[in-house]
Amino acid sequence: MIGTCVKKKCIIITIVPNLLYLILQNKIIMKKTIAYQLSIVAVVLFLYIGTPVIAVTIQSSETILELKIEDAYYLDYDGDNRQDDICGLFTIQVQTPSTTSVELEIGLILPSSTVYQYDYLLKLRTDDYNCIIIFYDHAIESGYYTLTITARIYDKTMASGTETLTFDPPGDENSDPPFTDLIINS
Repeated sequence: MIGTCVKKKCIIITIVPNLLYLILQNKIIMKKTIAYQLSIVAVVLFLYIGTPVIAVTIQSSETILELKIEDAYYLDYDGDNRQDDICGLFTIQVQTPSTTSVELEIGLILPSSTVYQYDYLLKLRTDDYNCIIIFYDHAIESGYYTLTITARIYDKTMASGTETLTFDPPGDENSDPPFTDLIINS
């Protein structure tokens, strides 16, 4: 399957602000020292903001592309009652005077060093794209997995850059053949 295109925007809702409110309320009741209060706020802000996501910026003669892997996790996407499917969330921001060709080389490296690689050729215009890659039946080993995405821009010149994210889904025995879906929202 080459990919799936969905015309709606992705919205991710987090419930952390409620946690922030409860901790701040608790902080006021406890009336501890200012240092203690500041440390609680710092921890909450770290949990709320999370680890900073670093993006790679690729620039060719006419196009600027920013690629950022936001997250990767596992679930049961195909309904086989096994949490052996991996979802990768990433964004692409494109600035170009016209439609440009972008090749995505998306790879998943298993703990055993087995590599699954899928290539997609996209025609993109200036816009922000929220992308989802689903690796069906890939989480079959215990240990750390690495999601890699290489983007190549083809206009008057070629430019490329790679972004990676390492994460740890649980492993599970599975004999189904692996495949992917690529969903792009702009």
